[in-house]
Amino acid sequence: MSQKDLDASKNKQKYTIKKELGKGGFGAVYLAEGDATKLEYAIKKVDITSMDHFERMDAKNEAAIMQKFDHPNIVKCHEIY
Repeated sequence: MSQKDLDASKNKQKYTIKKELGKGGFGAVYLAEGDATKLEYAIKKVDITSMDHFERMDAKNEAAIMQKFDHPNIVKCHEIY
């Protein structure tokens, strides 16, 4: 992933990557700024290309569950693409 704009599909906003915050076995987390809002976001990028079918399903389910959380002590998931 380059440090340039991360294009979030069709009607989603764009983000400018500021720096990498951390890396794990399945991907990395980046600090980004919303081009439209100028707010800071953490972007988690997961590489599913090397995962088998069941791992991909788990990753997609995790993302769907994260998007449903609405609690002050849990990081809000704003969008998935």
